[in-house]
Amino acid sequence: MKNIRSNLAAWLTYLETLPSGLSNPNLISLELIAAKLQLGSLSSKVITVAGTNGKGSCVAFLEAILRAANLQVATFTSPHLFCFNERIRINGINVDDATLCRAFTTIEKIRGNTSLSYFEFTTLAALLIFQQTSLQVIVLEVGLGGRFDPVNIIDADIAVISSIGFDHTHILGNTRNAIGWEKAGIMRSHRPIIYGDNNPPLSVIAQAACLQAPFYSVEKDFSYAQHSRSWNWSYLNKKTMQDLPLPRLPIENATTALMVIELLQEYYLIPDASIYQGIREAFLPGRMQSATLNTGSKVIFDVAHNPQAAKFLAKNISLLREQGRVLAVSSMLGDKDIVGTFSNLSAIIDCWYIAALPSQRGATLAQLEASLKQSEVRQVNSFPDITMALQQAIADCRKLDTIIVFGSFHTVGICMKYFSSSIRKEYQDVCAE
Repeated sequence: MKNIRSNLAAWLTYLETLPSGLSNPNLISLELIAAKLQLGSLSSKVITVAGTNGKGSCVAFLEAILRAANLQVATFTSPHLFCFNERIRINGINVDDATLCRAFTTIEKIRGNTSLSYFEFTTLAALLIFQQTSLQVIVLEVGLGGRFDPVNIIDADIAVISSIGFDHTHILGNTRNAIGWEKAGIMRSHRPIIYGDNNPPLSVIAQAACLQAPFYSVEKDFSYAQHSRSWNWSYLNKKTMQDLPLPRLPIENATTALMVIELLQEYYLIPDASIYQGIREAFLPGRMQSATLNTGSKVIFDVAHNPQAAKFLAKNISLLREQGRVLAVSSMLGDKDIVGTFSNLSAIIDCWYIAALPSQRGATLAQLEASLKQSEVRQVNSFPDITMALQQAIADCRKLDTIIVFGSFHTVGICMKYFSSSIRKEYQDVCAE
């Protein structure tokens, strides 16, 4: 068959030629192939995690805690930072090239003339690999929305919505109710839904009621209290965990993950010691991750790519910055709210270094410049590529200055690769308080 590839690089090049599937109107083609592969249901407990921001952190906390409890756990996430294999992990280890190639080959042979998008094809590969592995828990991260995201062909035993903000509004809608309705599509009848911010849209509440799905929301059913060196977590009057270690990822998402763990206790023994260990160890590359220049100045990498994430990043930078300036290296995808993202950071940034990304979805340099102008930013330096932007920011960086690299996984991935291969430094993980 002409579309069978011999190595992962060839397969990924081929998959890039497929439609993205970002705005699929249904899951019919995907369900047809899934049925042929007998992927309609999995024997493991399935947790599906949706949300505008925080879903990646929720997945990281769940993976770390479940692994600490010696459970067999797999995760499917997107996008990746350095290599595609990061998207499919089994017991904390990225899937190997050979396993991916076998899965891709099986799907290509079975699909025949049925059209599949990039996200549908790769989701099927993940599910096929999980089906062939002895697992107890599978954690699926929604790529976009929920109702028509490929992972939604699998019924979640526990559904999670980490937060709802404004992103992909051209696809999901321009109101929190509309976006909430799309994300609520991962709910299933009589199965629990956990909501991770304190302002659930009416559409989410209404859908849970319609499905008679037990609805758990932060500050109503579970909550946290942060102290200077620890924090507490509570579930109604049933359980309290005290003196939890401060995590390297947002506490809000750890709080949501602990509610999932509490519900999983019905099926598996997850000791408190494993919870403490998992919270300490949970980590995501490119989320408030920092490196140190030879001068002692910090470079902070964060994949913030929408207004809500940018607001959180601005708060953290304000807490962490030295007395010097903040220099920003940034580029974004063209379908994002660039003005809203830049505006939430403009007050703390002294100088900007921007460039277009080597991606069809990337915003043009003119778009980035216009967005900064609309955000009333004046000190802007434009470059042919993002690596050159980073190089100039490093050259301009004084001893007490801080460089932040943000805007997308693509931006952070390119800059971290350059930094790790070209500059002597010591990586640090910054605690996002």
